[in-house]
Amino acid sequence: MAGNKLLKIMQEVGKMPAGETTDLLFGVVTSVSPLKIKIDNRFEVDEKFLILSALVKETAISALPDIILWRGLRVGDKVRVLRVNQGQMFYVLEREEGIE
Repeated sequence: MAGNKLLKIMQEVGKMPAGETTDLLFGVVTSVSPLKIKIDNRFEVDEKFLILSALVKETAISALPDIILWRGLRVGDKVRVLRVNQGQMFYVLEREEGIE
């Protein structure tokens, strides 16, 4: 009896609250200005709901400004995206092609 009650309490404590999970999704950049990404061929998200990681922003070396470490997003780029904040925001992780 006590064992079942303890097990039930442990299961309740270990549950992830609804909507707190993060999903990995895939998208394609459909527009750069304004930025829009079509997610899983189902819906399009505009820049108000996108958070960009450093890997998808144009980044240069400060001491050598002619050298670009990461280029910005371009139309047609395939990207990996995390759905966060209960689906209200999307974090753009990286381009699928990797480093160019």
